[in-house]
Amino acid sequence: IYLLARVKEDDQEAVYKDLIKRFPDSPWGYCGAASILFKRGDIDEAMRLCERAVELNPKQVLVYTLIAYLYQNKDDYLKADEAIVRGLRHLPDNTTLSAYHGTYLRLAGKYKEALEVINGVLKSDPENELALRQLGFVFTDLGRYEDAIKARREYLSLWPSSASIWVE
Repeated sequence: IYLLARVKEDDQEAVYKDLIKRFPDSPWGYCGAASILFKRGDIDEAMRLCERAVELNPKQVLVYTLIAYLYQNKDDYLKADEAIVRGLRHLPDNTTLSAYHGTYLRLAGKYKEALEVINGVLKSDPENELALRQLGFVFTDLGRYEDAIKARREYLSLWPSSASIWVE
């Protein structure tokens, strides 16, 4: 996989297609091919490949985040969140998926629900990068600026070189 990042996109697509052909019961080829198709704008085919990956392994965090990202790029944050919640049914203790759940609730304008989910993630995983970053954004969205500053300071104490705390 590391080597794939070093080759051209057309070559990456060929490798993923070969993975699907050689290992049709492995979700990795489907996920990789879906990400290439997404970059090319073929959202429907990317979604089809993601769904196949879920059928093969419903406990694959990557595929749920990829499906959510496909919906996010359509500005459909509720559908993105539905994809994450679907993953949480299979992986209920996964803090990464839970942090994404809080993220998509926030993006859908459900700030109080997002805050509850994010606080739950941080209770079990206090250094969860995504949850801590989203905490600052939720507080800002709620007009709780002092709390937002505190959350961003906490985030920056753990990830001092991160620019993603300021932009989304």
